[in-house]
Amino acid sequence: MKKLLVIGGTKISCDIVETAKDMGIETHVADYNEDSPAKEISDYAYEVDVFDVDALERICRQNNIDGVMYGFSDILLKPAFDLSERMGYRYFLDNNQIEISTNKNKFREFCVEKGVRVARSFTLDDEVEFPVIIKPVDASGSKGVSICHNMLDFKKDYSNAIKYSRAGRVLIEQFIEGDEFTACYYISDDGPYLSAFADRNVVDDQGTVPLPVSYNFNSKLKDVYLKKANDSIIRFINELEVKNGMAFFQFRYSNNEFYLYDLGFRLTGTFEYKFLDFVFDFNPLKLMIDYSVGNDNQSGIPNFNMKKLCYSIYFNVKPGKIQYITDKEKLLNIPNVIYVFNSYENGDEIGAHQVGQLSQVAIRVLVCCDTLEEFKRTENEVIDIVEVLDSNGNTMLLPVYSKEDIYE
Repeated sequence: MKKLLVIGGTKISCDIVETAKDMGIETHVADYNEDSPAKEISDYAYEVDVFDVDALERICRQNNIDGVMYGFSDILLKPAFDLSERMGYRYFLDNNQIEISTNKNKFREFCVEKGVRVARSFTLDDEVEFPVIIKPVDASGSKGVSICHNMLDFKKDYSNAIKYSRAGRVLIEQFIEGDEFTACYYISDDGPYLSAFADRNVVDDQGTVPLPVSYNFNSKLKDVYLKKANDSIIRFINELEVKNGMAFFQFRYSNNEFYLYDLGFRLTGTFEYKFLDFVFDFNPLKLMIDYSVGNDNQSGIPNFNMKKLCYSIYFNVKPGKIQYITDKEKLLNIPNVIYVFNSYENGDEIGAHQVGQLSQVAIRVLVCCDTLEEFKRTENEVIDIVEVLDSNGNTMLLPVYSKEDIYE
């Protein structure tokens, strides 16, 4: 039996553990929290700082572990790489690739060098043209990110971004108004394949960075993307020499051009691989797990032409303590709902500091239908059932936005 170490035991990492166990792989989870959710379902668990590579190495050697997975967080890419180097494990990225994908300044420089369109940037010595987006160079999950419209707020927003940067550095870019899109790629020895392309529907009702409320994986602009931007992203991946794994790229579309503003070489909370598994019987997470533990998986690459209507509905919440959150099993009983992820449980608390961050997403519901009528019916049933209440019995849900005409 192969053995996999998962570093980071957060709730979202449970899917890695559950998938690996379904594949007959023994699971080990390392995390500094004693009661991390992924630890509770793994075969073995260790209370250890995931940045203590010496400790991780001892765990791997003592237990004859075959490989490591890093999950959904950029911050875990480096310790997983360092551990893989020491243990001789197969790994998806090298140091340079990690630096470019996790440092926004390095990422921007590489984009400019390779001809990928990005927004204009500013330094503190420049005359800034508002609005701008201010972000830490090395944070993720929208932490420390602000859209700034005037000089009065600039100092406050800049200082806030600095707080979230481990390197103490900030990137200032022109904020481009436009629809948002996410492109997902599966990368094999044969090269990168565009596996999914989605409208990223966002709402700004808190005066912060807009949060996603839904993803439509039958995007109205997929053909435009294939014509205008896909080749440059494939070239980006190839010239970075990434050979295996998954990647996502996030864009804003303005004046008939796609502007790249973020990327990641890791799993993402859109869970697009659940749609790929359901529609094509092709699961990139399983392939990544196999790769990590040294298994040779010969799954063929399907033609990623999304014939079904695939849609993710996000339910975001205000700060407060959760007294009640809809159980995911209720949602899974609804026809056409294929997956549900609850970020929180009863008794969990969302702090005021999380406003504008992806940690405000409390529930993700993945829906897959054959027709638009089915989707509308399913969406309405989901919205009717979902509730998140605070300790006073008041709803914590932020307004739900549904762009139903996206398929018409």
